[in-house]
Amino acid sequence: MPKPDLSTPEAKQAYRSELVAVGRPLRIAGLAIVGLAMAVLLYVRFHDQSVFQSPLGLTGLGAMAVGWTILIAAIAQRTVHHRRRMAED
Repeated sequence: MPKPDLSTPEAKQAYRSELVAVGRPLRIAGLAIVGLAMAVLLYVRFHDQSVFQSPLGLTGLGAMAVGWTILIAAIAQRTVHHRRRMAED
């Protein structure tokens, strides 16, 4: 891949848009899973149950771990893409 030309504001904006698009589905999925997991954990806590003793609470913790793992993978994917684009040919 050729190194992006960042000499003009339009080229910078185009490259910024390209970076935002990299990993977007993973970021959206990760955020959705983290949000749902947080809702499950809040539900368990507001019903006076221990998160670690409730099967629903443990499911929420597992979903939280999966969601954050997906988010970190999306960030890593974008970082790798950026490094490859900025590397000399």
